[in-house]
Amino acid sequence: MATVAGPYWPIAVIAVLAAVLAVARISWLALFLRRAGSAPGVVIEVLTETKRIVGSPGRTSTLYRPVVEYAHPDGRRIRYTEATATGPTRPVEPGQDVTVRFDRQRPERATIGDLTGKQMGGLTAFAVLALLLAAAVVLAGRAR
Repeated sequence: MATVAGPYWPIAVIAVLAAVLAVARISWLALFLRRAGSAPGVVIEVLTETKRIVGSPGRTSTLYRPVVEYAHPDGRRIRYTEATATGPTRPVEPGQDVTVRFDRQRPERATIGDLTGKQMGGLTAFAVLALLLAAAVVLAGRAR
C-alpha cells in the first residue's frame, strides 16, 4: 500500500474512513427524517458549552445546545435537549418557534428540523473534502 500513496498512505486511509462515517451518519439522519413525526415547538433555553481547542493553548470554542419543548400529537408536552451541540453561532434563540422532528416510538428523541438539514449539509461537505484529501495523497504518492 505504501507504493500507492508513498509514506502518507495512513492519511488517505483515515480520510476515507472519516468519509465513510460521515456518509453513514447522513444515511441515518435521512432514515430518521423519513420515519419521523413533526410538531410545532418552542426553544425554552440555549445551553452554552465552552471547550478548549486542542493544540491551541488559551483558545476556546463556544457550542450551543437548544432545549426545546413541543406538543406531541397525543397532547403531551415533551421537553428535550438537542443531542448535537452546534457553533460558533447560536442556531436559535429562546422563545423562537421551531418545527420539531421526533421519533414516533420514542418521542423524547427529537431534533429541530432546520438543524438536521444543516447537519446533513455539513456532513456532506466533510465527506467530499475527506475523499478529496485521500485522492490528493494517493495522486501525490503516484507522482513520486
